[in-house]
Amino acid sequence: MAPHGLTTTRSTNASAEGRAWWTVAELAKHYGLSERTVYAAIERGDLTEHRFGGKRRGIRVADADRLEWEGRSREAQSARTTATTSRGPKPRPLVAKHFPH
Repeated sequence: MAPHGLTTTRSTNASAEGRAWWTVAELAKHYGLSERTVYAAIERGDLTEHRFGGKRRGIRVADADRLEWEGRSREAQSARTTATTSRGPKPRPLVAKHFPH
């Protein structure tokens, strides 16, 4: 599984493809995420960024950092799955939008 429990759309071995750096758009497409989700992971410090040329256009993620992020995300997903399976799924909270007026 990829970050946030999503599956990848391509081989997870990008190193074999000769790719050393990933753009935010490439990561988003690879994992089936929005670019905003990838930026959020960078902002939280979950994914290490490297800046080339400034601002968001110049953000790149090293393949080694991507693989580390993927590994941590898989471990977290596995822990969440184990916890959910042992206790059962959490009930959704009821909020006003669930009740028509």
